[in-house]
Amino acid sequence: MKQFLLLSLTIMCTTVGYGQSCTYVKNSSSNSSNAQYFCLKCPSSFPGGSLTGTLTVNDGGKSQAKVNVPQGCGEFGTLTIGALTVVLGINDRLELDSNIVANPQAINFNLDFVPNNEPGGGNTEFIYRKVLYSTAAGLPSLAQGEAQVRADAAALPVSLLYWEANSTTAGVDLSWGTVQEEDNDFFAVEHSTDGRTFDRIAQISGAGNSEANQEYNFHHGSPAPGLNYYRLVQQDFDGTATTFAVLTTEYRGNQAALGAYPNPVRAGEVVRFPQPAVPTIVNLYQPDGRLLLSQPVGPQEEARLMLPADLKAGIYLLRVGKVVERLLVN
Repeated sequence: MKQFLLLSLTIMCTTVGYGQSCTYVKNSSSNSSNAQYFCLKCPSSFPGGSLTGTLTVNDGGKSQAKVNVPQGCGEFGTLTIGALTVVLGINDRLELDSNIVANPQAINFNLDFVPNNEPGGGNTEFIYRKVLYSTAAGLPSLAQGEAQVRADAAALPVSLLYWEANSTTAGVDLSWGTVQEEDNDFFAVEHSTDGRTFDRIAQISGAGNSEANQEYNFHHGSPAPGLNYYRLVQQDFDGTATTFAVLTTEYRGNQAALGAYPNPVRAGEVVRFPQPAVPTIVNLYQPDGRLLLSQPVGPQEEARLMLPADLKAGIYLLRVGKVVERLLVN
């Protein structure tokens, strides 16, 4: 259990491995106890609904900052605890909705806090599955809270080794592997074209009980042109289900390239592309599917998109109608 000294009330969400983050500072009078406040402030930090990165709650010991994390955040669906590090300031409290559970990545969960050396000071609190963990004497400790989340993750019936989606000209190849399975009835593969509504497209039997590596695969022969979203669900024999991270992949099949130019391009410049035959929408996405820009374009309008001047260098996805092209920003 690490200890840190933080001086301002900050809630910071950083998605490790996705390069996304949101950071803001506010005073303790803000309505942070409202569950939806969390969703509004960190809308891009939940890959597949998994809470990852760092969440810091600290008002410098001035008063108790209370932050509630709801069961779900709109399009991100039900939230789960992943490889999350929570850092709590003196007297501050973080409460997770009672329906939020640990996913397999929560074996790396960390709960850190700022020590309170003032006599008669308040208590730092963490609420998980309706249990209050606190620095107060006579209550379960924060160290016990950290251990409980990790234990819940370790007790999950399936330890996922990898989960991948690769687009080909013939469709999308999905593959995953496990290092351990307990009472595993089956895996379900779910597909979406918008990242919100998923349909089950395959059900594959699990290995039941196994301590050996297992490998699975499924070929999706009819993905939609453009971005496709895939979700893996594992179900036990007793009906208990675990949902893993959402993957995105771009499917182009044998379609011709969009023909956007210039490509590569610089931030702040204009990207042009062939005029569509009918009115449509041009969207610019992060590689993980997060929408950055969107605007209508029609056959009588100049087919162009102005990139933000502060757009970071990297690879993005430009979609006009159903045609998608990778856009390299220098």
